[in-house]
Amino acid sequence: GFVICVFCISLVFISS
Repeated sequence: GFVICVFCISLVFISS
């Protein structure tokens, strides 16, 4: 689930 967490954070960071 770590990869998914990083993926989610990346999405939020790019979306920001």
